[in-house]
Amino acid sequence: MRKALVFVLFTIVLFCGVTIGAYEFNFQQTIIPRVSVVGVELSGMTKEEAKIILEKEVEERGQKLILLGKEKDRQFFVKDLGVYYQIPETVETAWQLGRNEDFIGNYQNKIEILRHKKELPLKFDLDQIALEVLIASVAAETNNAPIEPKLELNKQGEVVFVQGKNGEVVDQEELVKRIESALGTLELLNVKIPTETKVVEKNEEEVALIKNRANELVKKELKLKTENFNKIIKGKEVVRLIGLNKESWDQEKIREISRQVGVELDREAQEARFEFKNERLADFSPDLDGIKVEQEALTKMIIQGLENNQEEIQIPIQKTLAKIKSGEINNLGIKEKLGTGTSTYLHSIAGRVHNVSLAASRINGVLVPPGEIFSFNKTLGDISAATGYESAYIIKDGRTVLGDGGGVCQVSTTLFRAVLSAGLPIVERHAHAYRVSYYEQDSKPGLDATVYDPTADLKFKNDTDNYLLIQTQADSTKYKLNIEIYGTGDSRTVTITTPKVFSSSPPPEDLYVDDPTLPKGSVKQIDWKAFGAKVAFDYLVEKNGEIIFKKTFYSNYQPWQAVYLRGTGG
Repeated sequence: MRKALVFVLFTIVLFCGVTIGAYEFNFQQTIIPRVSVVGVELSGMTKEEAKIILEKEVEERGQKLILLGKEKDRQFFVKDLGVYYQIPETVETAWQLGRNEDFIGNYQNKIEILRHKKELPLKFDLDQIALEVLIASVAAETNNAPIEPKLELNKQGEVVFVQGKNGEVVDQEELVKRIESALGTLELLNVKIPTETKVVEKNEEEVALIKNRANELVKKELKLKTENFNKIIKGKEVVRLIGLNKESWDQEKIREISRQVGVELDREAQEARFEFKNERLADFSPDLDGIKVEQEALTKMIIQGLENNQEEIQIPIQKTLAKIKSGEINNLGIKEKLGTGTSTYLHSIAGRVHNVSLAASRINGVLVPPGEIFSFNKTLGDISAATGYESAYIIKDGRTVLGDGGGVCQVSTTLFRAVLSAGLPIVERHAHAYRVSYYEQDSKPGLDATVYDPTADLKFKNDTDNYLLIQTQADSTKYKLNIEIYGTGDSRTVTITTPKVFSSSPPPEDLYVDDPTLPKGSVKQIDWKAFGAKVAFDYLVEKNGEIIFKKTFYSNYQPWQAVYLRGTGG
């Protein structure tokens, strides 16, 4: 009996061994049984065979995405989403099943897959921006936005509740999940657009409670105040702030009040400005502390004030003290002129002349503390029509075009020359893309400095022991700009070599572009030719016979093409 049992066990072990051996032998170079990708059985296939059949499936099933809506279906091409199916990577994942662990782990995996079929998705990459655009377009076409209820006061001052209307909007997060799942399974033809109802309508009981609360608050007044500023929230505006959903108050509307207060009150600190006149320093404009409203704190205070029946709250603000005060005039160490820069801008159009004067005024009287770096862009701030600049020619995207602030570079160029004259270290300077005639009217080429926030700035450092004063005079009748830098001399001497032109290249041939918006036969020039050139000059600053610093400034001007618009219109 015992021998028979041993024989049976031996037979079973032998059978299992033979079976496992046969299994391993048969699927040594192929994907193991009961493995599928997007519903396609890959069992027994080599990697190449699996790759070919999956490519065919993608070609047949993976070209179009159809989103099913309640009223309208929408069709998209998968390629427009930038989808790239990673077929080799997917096949590799399928092939590694039962192979990527130790012997026991692989054996367990194979048994588990034999019991429960393994279904793998297709791996893919897609353009997330394209997907976001698709989702946004579907939402825009599908959404039936709710109409929020609101409270109003009629002509008699009575509270009126205007009922809202429920809406239905696309659940965008769920739609993204469904699209990504469909892309991974190639089930692209029946993707339902998920929507959710936005409930805003109020029942009679809710309406009654809201109206009662509004009637209690309709005579409420809350004053927001700070130095030289008052704003009163009362009546209709208080009623408008009542929350009609879960919150007691509409916090977004209250935040908007705080934002508006910030718009009216916020300001940057303004340093005192001075002018050097009659061999002495004099006040030009007083200092002004900066103010910034703490908007989030104000929002909370408004809510508390309304709830606690307060009549007045103090607007919370942060003050930024001006670094340079008017009373410090005798402590600045400004005693003499250190350097001068000049330029002319004859033949400038009216907008350019205006901009030169405006930009020059914005840096006039500015003080640069010892050890600090002056930034032209930061000092000027926003250059746009909103800050007073007019349209004139600027260099943008490789062309000369009309734009706000044309002429500002006349000021940066002139300041560059003044800084060189004063013997101060230049931290950042950029030459123009091409030779601009304005900067060579009274100068050799290579002494210009272009600015364009945020990519190109003019910066210099005050490496003296005292403050520096920038003073400008723009003469719009003589088309001349003069910039002077004042401070306290320290016996430094400056040597600037004459700019040397190393090479010159002629401009391309004139370009004529047909323009149907201009009368036929008319010609309008929009860009002007200029020779290209490579220019350099040396800048050496010494003090008591020792070199403080030296630098060579290079300018690489491109040859510039004249461009004409040729009218073809009627």
